[in-house]
Amino acid sequence: MERPDLKKLADDLKEQSKPIITEALINGANHISNGMNNAVGDVNQSPKVLLRSISTTLRNGVMLVGQEILANSTDIIKKDRKSSTPAKTPEEEIMNMRELEEEA
Repeated sequence: MERPDLKKLADDLKEQSKPIITEALINGANHISNGMNNAVGDVNQSPKVLLRSISTTLRNGVMLVGQEILANSTDIIKKDRKSSTPAKTPEEEIMNMRELEEEA
């Protein structure tokens, strides 16, 4: 593959992954925000307990983001496989792009 083809493929992948990552980050941030509110809810807790709650909340939020990205990506792959047209390999996509460029 030539460098422009790889760049085009990378740009396409970037555009397709933006909604998946954005949704997961928003949900993860909401989860972390709710967890932080719960962690600081008790003003009489020791700093050690507070820091443990905060670190657990952050860890769980990051794990949630990763799980959502994987789940959403898996759903998209499953939908793509169930579609009537078979998924093309990257090489087939590049050949198709070249044919379209030649026609233009």
